[in-house]
Amino acid sequence: MKLDRGLIAGINADPIRQALVAGMLHFAGSIGVEIIAEGVETEAERLTLQQLGVGLGQGFLFGRPAPAAADSVNGPISGL
Repeated sequence: MKLDRGLIAGINADPIRQALVAGMLHFAGSIGVEIIAEGVETEAERLTLQQLGVGLGQGFLFGRPAPAAADSVNGPISGL
């Protein structure tokens, strides 16, 4: 389950957002899915998410978007 960057931005200073993410983590755990936080841009957001138990994230803090390799875009889709 992906958490939108609108929820993640400034989460370090917003206890309401933190409570919402904690509830979503509980729900995700009960149905057996992982959570990924989208739009992590600051170290403070990353630390807060880590403390809450979010193990996966993406955003400018980790790296800027880059084009995919040609073979990864046009490769076969297996398992369908």
